[in-house]
Amino acid sequence: MKKLILPVFAVLAFIIAACNLEGNDPDKYKDAILAEYDKVISKRDSLEIILNDDYLDEVACDGAFKDAIETTDAAIKKLEELGAFKDDDTFQKAGLDFFKTIKGFYENEYKDLYELYKKPYEEWEDVDYDLLYELWDTIDYGIYDKEDVFIAKQKEFEEKNNINPE
Repeated sequence: MKKLILPVFAVLAFIIAACNLEGNDPDKYKDAILAEYDKVISKRDSLEIILNDDYLDEVACDGAFKDAIETTDAAIKKLEELGAFKDDDTFQKAGLDFFKTIKGFYENEYKDLYELYKKPYEEWEDVDYDLLYELWDTIDYGIYDKEDVFIAKQKEFEEKNNINPE
């Protein structure tokens, strides 16, 4: 009887792995990645709204940073667990690259913006305004470049797998 249990469990594990719908269905795979994308973008947008408010609410900003980083970390983990789609990891890697880029901006440029915004506007000097524009340009162009690649890889994935874009 004991000799039979191990093969039965091995077969069950194989069946469960084969039924991983995200891994076998291109629509579900794409939807899983886009669901993470939506979460990450939503948290980034929330953080930017707080940062761009006329009055900086440090408690709200700290919470938004925490949420944004946690959501991005969870998205990175989800995509890593999701793996490649039938040995094609280009869409997955574009998503990972995009999310890791955003996380890097949270840890650097967004943090620098936060520190800058803590300074009262009446104390700002020309160098502060220069830094403000430099940081936003770095963030915007860096994110848009990675997002363009992500969208292009999504379209390639849809074409390769005969998925109608939504």
